Amino acid sequence: MSIEIPEDLTSDSTGPPKSTQLRRTLAILLSVMDAGPGHIAMGYTKKGACWFAIVKLLYGGFVGSIAAGAVYLAWLFFGLLVCLRIAAILDTARITVPAVVPRNLSITVIVIGMAVASTIAGLAGVQFARAYRMPTPSMYPSLEVGDLFLSSRIVGKLQRGQVIVFSDPRDPTTSRVQRLVGLPGDTIEIRRGELILNGRLIDKHPLRDSCETQGMECWEETIDGNTHKIAMVKEGYRFDPGSREFGPVTVPDGQLFVLGDNRDNSADSRYWGYLPIDLVLAKPKFIYWSSDTVIRWNRISKIVQ
Repeated sequence: MSIEIPEDLTSDSTGPPKSTQLRRTLAILLSVMDAGPGHIAMGYTKKGACWFAIVKLLYGGFVGSIAAGAVYLAWLFFGLLVCLRIAAILDTARITVPAVVPRNLSITVIVIGMAVASTIAGLAGVQFARAYRMPTPSMYPSLEVGDLFLSSRIVGKLQRGQVIVFSDPRDPTTSRVQRLVGLPGDTIEIRRGELILNGRLIDKHPLRDSCETQGMECWEETIDGNTHKIAMVKEGYRFDPGSREFGPVTVPDGQLFVLGDNRDNSADSRYWGYLPIDLVLAKPKFIYWSSDTVIRWNRISKIVQ
């Protein structure tokens, strides 16, 4: 008498069927990519849809928190996202394959649909929030080289004294970060390093802790209620004398005037001219990572003022 052995059991009589092993491996890989598709592959359609929906809701909360500048709420949503993704992977690895599994074609269609939805959600998120890296020292001490910061793409009303991200007028493929000091119609002038806006001297006070960079001193400046730090080279150190004498000029319609906080070491509107308003991309909110030769833990979560 001969016994016909099912194909699923030919690989290993002591272990799970080969098809089950392959399905679980695929499910874990899908869960690494996103929460939800892995459960679908294992045959848990409703459970996978719930995982997927929760992750997308948390992602929406994360993006919304960045756009609103709610730094601690953004970190909370980010932490929940990471924990949920890890939980989804672990859950996919432990659940059993049900007796009745959806057809492979149905699973493929659902997983592809989830991938498309994730892509759309990612593209939508980039329209509201985006990460940038500070490549130059032009915004020291507000932003340092190696700072990675999240920005809101919801620009809203432009105000003097705010930091903005914009496309470089000389090379629109490159993003720059500087401080907005002049709106259309404003008169800008700099005398002996003092910023004069519409004939009024901008308030500036030296800081006791000064700057951490040798040869520089830090000041606190306030423009239209926006208080921030700027840096200037100390007397006796080499710097470009032209950086402390400029104007007066009047900002044309549809244009902006920007300055770097590192006033003696910044290529800004003093050198390349006005910034078209339509090149403004975003407003920085907070630093999420900072490193140079070492990790600068004290700068992480710092709000960009």
